[in-house]
Amino acid sequence: MYPTLYHALLDLTGLDLPLLKFLNSFGFFVALAFIAASWTLSKELKRKERAGLLSSTQRSVVIGQAAKPLELAIQAFIGFLIGWKLIGALIELSVATSDPQAFLISAQGSWSAGIALAGLFAWMAWRAKEKVKLAEPRTEVITVHAGDHAGTITLLAALWGFIGAKLFHWFENPDQFMTFFTSPDAKDIFSGLTMYGGLIMAGIMVVRYMVKHAIPAFVGMDAAAPGLMLAYGIGRVGCHVSGDGDWGIANTAATPSWLPDWFWAYSYPNNVVGSGHLI
Repeated sequence: MYPTLYHALLDLTGLDLPLLKFLNSFGFFVALAFIAASWTLSKELKRKERAGLLSSTQRSVVIGQAAKPLELAIQAFIGFLIGWKLIGALIELSVATSDPQAFLISAQGSWSAGIALAGLFAWMAWRAKEKVKLAEPRTEVITVHAGDHAGTITLLAALWGFIGAKLFHWFENPDQFMTFFTSPDAKDIFSGLTMYGGLIMAGIMVVRYMVKHAIPAFVGMDAAAPGLMLAYGIGRVGCHVSGDGDWGIANTAATPSWLPDWFWAYSYPNNVVGSGHLI
């Protein structure tokens, strides 16, 4: 129905904000699903720790160190991407919004803005470290509570879920695997994802992380279960809002006679069904 938030807002409110063409509806709801799952997992881990099912751990950290080159490089890279693509999209809004996906995977963008923000982000990271820098860095032992792991667990699930979904798709379609490496196309990276492959790989890596950080596997999985159900529900909402959930095999079964005809009638806006739009 609404491939992007731009189409949704335009149809529902009449507001025309072209920059929202970069936000795919399904992807937006997937992001919300991960945020909701992370929040729920954090709450559950904290609750289980209060109940005595989990315990906190100790970790040594070094206080007062100067910024490391890798830290500065990461911040510079993030700043460059924001300046290159985001500011570049604002500068060339008509070009960027005409085909957002092509723009994102192309070399188009503002290189000058990317370089400027790369320097700014690196300087800000260096400055933040300098403010707390000590003449003699010291090691301190801090307490890490179970709920503190929620963010890392969510990122692991997202990363390995994507990797697993892509790998299992290639296992099922080896010809596409060969095509990807012989004739690489950036769009192929995000197409053809097998859901159960993502669940398997993400599950293995998340349980491995939990056990490594003194969270018993079954207790940790129990804590993650409510968030997983909530995330799946939000993801399904995204499917229906975007129209992606209506691209399956047609249901030829007769509709129940006790439901009125208007219940089944819907005119899809934006011609999403059959348009081939990449969600």
